[in-house]
Amino acid sequence: MESMQELIMQQALTLLLNCGSLAEDRVYRSRTEAITRGGTPAIVLSPDLETAERESFDVDRCQFEMSVEILTRESPDGSTPWDKLADQVKVVIHRALMAQDVFPMADRVQRFYTDWVEEEGDNTAGNCMMRYRFAYLCNSSDLAIGPTYY
Repeated sequence: MESMQELIMQQALTLLLNCGSLAEDRVYRSRTEAITRGGTPAIVLSPDLETAERESFDVDRCQFEMSVEILTRESPDGSTPWDKLADQVKVVIHRALMAQDVFPMADRVQRFYTDWVEEEGDNTAGNCMMRYRFAYLCNSSDLAIGPTYY
């Protein structure tokens, strides 16, 4: 049985694999291996901070943060910078993640952070990292289910 956090991660992975971005099927879950030059643009999802506050005796209000990294490289001829390519991917995946009711387990989804990091080298590579926050209610004694009552 999976936690609410894992259900969110699985749903995000499915959405981004099917959103039609320039990354196509290069969407990975917690990838740690290097991505080859020809393997960009690519998207990497990873879990971050999860917090919980007690709402009632049996219910916790949880917030879970997920990182979405867009790894790109400038076009081989240098005509399109990495950040412009990353921006095109960002627009498409943000639309997919923020569509109404795509995360039924969460009562709120919010993008709250974007960072742009440029790497050195030929065909300059970069990483556009966005963080999303998901708020949801969870049973205090079982991380795998929402509250049975509130």
